[in-house]
Parts: sequence; structure tokens; C-alpha cells
Amino acid sequence: MPTSYSDAMKLVVVLTLVGLVGPARADDEPFAMLREDGRAWTFELVRGPALDALVGVHGAPQARCRVVALASIGTVARSRIECAALAEARDPDDAAALAQRFTLAFEPAGIRETVIESDDRAVLAEATNAGAFTFPSKLAHRWSYDVRRPDGSHAVVAVHDEPAVVRGALGTLWIAEASYRGPTRHGALAQPVRAVAAFAPGVGPALKCTDGGKPSATRYTCLRLIADATPPIAPAKPKPKPKPATIAITGKTAHNKSSLSAAAVAGKITASYVPAIRRCYGDLLRKKPSAGGALQLDFTVNAVGKLSEPAAKADAALEPIAGCVRDAMAAWQFAIPQSEYGEPRTARFAIALRLAPPAL
Repeated sequence: MPTSYSDAMKLVVVLTLVGLVGPARADDEPFAMLREDGRAWTFELVRGPALDALVGVHGAPQARCRVVALASIGTVARSRIECAALAEARDPDDAAALAQRFTLAFEPAGIRETVIESDDRAVLAEATNAGAFTFPSKLAHRWSYDVRRPDGSHAVVAVHDEPAVVRGALGTLWIAEASYRGPTRHGALAQPVRAVAAFAPGVGPALKCTDGGKPSATRYTCLRLIADATPPIAPAKPKPKPKPATIAITGKTAHNKSSLSAAAVAGKITASYVPAIRRCYGDLLRKKPSAGGALQLDFTVNAVGKLSEPAAKADAALEPIAGCVRDAMAAWQFAIPQSEYGEPRTARFAIALRLAPPAL
């Protein structure tokens, strides 16, 4: 952990020199990006005896860490940051560090890393369940969090902010130092887990360190941000489906009285026979995309419901489809027209249509 203001400033300098700290966004919720499913950052593995002396390990292994949205527990929204090595690490310790993950709980007061991952409401809500990535929504230079329970569990988090200038703009880095101790087991206190995290508002996680707790030249093992945040990949917008040509009945006439009305004939054409007209019209549109106009259908429905004397008359622009439509009409069939005495009879109809090409 940084032990002095000087150590903290050195940490800021290290991060500033690699160009990680940018101007903070004027966000009401500084952690919004940590809830965006798929947002990702690139980190490198570094170690050192102190946070101002972190250096890349052999080969400088890298990891890609991304946000995975999780289901909310009650009113508490959650996400997880999962990391994966960009190349296979030979050292098992390196591999474990590159594959770390941590779960975040978003609360009105800020964000809290949950040391104990669980979908249990009580475990999630437990205030001692707090790790290094625990920050308030608004940080005025310093903030502390110290919660303990009768069972011996204890979480301490101290956060402060430091200014940093990068690319000519003033930015801010939030640095959190945390210690978590689990509940007492068989009369003995658990070993504390110590960690450090840094967050750059408007950029994302800047540093995530663990402290092995043993005297060592490489006590700190950290993932340090080396590439700015990548927004989530937006799903490809579906290509708009081409709008179909318009075929509308504009007039219907029965030339003689029968049980088969002009409205019934028009309804049957709309429900069953417009697709045949559309096929004829489509062939023409492939050659002349702007073709459109009026189409007049004249036909007789005979005493068995079939068409006789089908005729199709079209405007000049639609003249090429008249024969195609007339041929299609030969297969049409309607209800048998009857006289007022219930006897089958023939009935003559005229149906007017308007055909228009697809709208752009």
C-alpha cells in the first residue's frame, strides 16, 4: 500500500507517463462505463516492491478485461470484470493474475467490489463484503470505509484522489487501499487480504493490485492499464427490408345482380390472388423500377365459380404485365353466383387496381 502522500504521487506519475489518465467526464455517475456489457480495456502485468516501482514482468504479458453485465439482486445492480490473457503465460502465477475477475455492486453511495461472490441478498448487502475496487459516487479528496461485524469480519477502504495532467488536460485518479479480513474461524482470525485499485473517471480501471502479505522483492502483483477503453461493440443494425410494391383495389363493380357481391370478389382477390399479380408486376419492376399505373380486370364468374372471358387492361407503363395477369386469372375461382331464386348463374365484374413501385 502507498505509505505516504509521496508514494501516492509517484503512483500518479507512473500512470500519467503511460498516458492513461485523461480528463474526467462530467458524469453524474462516474462508474457508468463499468455497467456497459462488453466494454473492454487492455492491461499489462507488472510487479514490484512498491507501487511507485512497478515494472513489467518478463515478456510483459497482457490481458484483455471486459465488463459482463449480471442480473440485479433486488435494487442492487451488478457487473463483473473478467480478464483473459492475450497469450498463454508460462508462469502459473502470471496466468492466475492475468485471468483474475472481480464483481462490482452499484449502490446509491457508490460502487463496491464484493470479496465474496454470491447471489444471496444478505451476502451481497453485507457491508464488510468490500474489496479494493470500492469508491464513493463523489470523491472530495479523501473518503474512508471501515466496517466490522461481531463475527470478526472487517473491511477497511481508504480512498483519495490525485490530479494528473496528460495530453495537456487535467485529469483525476482515484486510489483505493483496502484490507479485508474474513470472519473468525475456530477462535482464530483469518489472514487479511490486502489490495489496491485505481480508477480514472472517464477512462476506467487503471490499476488492480494484490499484496501477497509476505516480505518479497515482488510483493505487489498488478494489472496496469495500457490502452484506453473500447466501447462495447454495438449490434449490427439489421438491413431494412425492401418495401414491397403497392397493389391496391381502387374500384369494384358488379354488372348484374347475384348472390356474389363485388365486395366479396374484391376481398377474395386481395386475400388470395394479389400475390400472382405481384409476381407479374415484380418481373416488370426488375426491368423498369419506376413503372406504375392503373390495371383494370374484367371477367365473368360462371355457374360453377370459375372465370370465363378474363381480360386485363393496363396503362401504357403496365402494358407488359397485362398478358401475365390475364393468364393468372384463368386459375381464379369464386363462390358460385346465384339468382334471387337460388339458381346458379353467371355474374360479370370489373375490378380496378392501382400499382405503385416500392417507396425509396
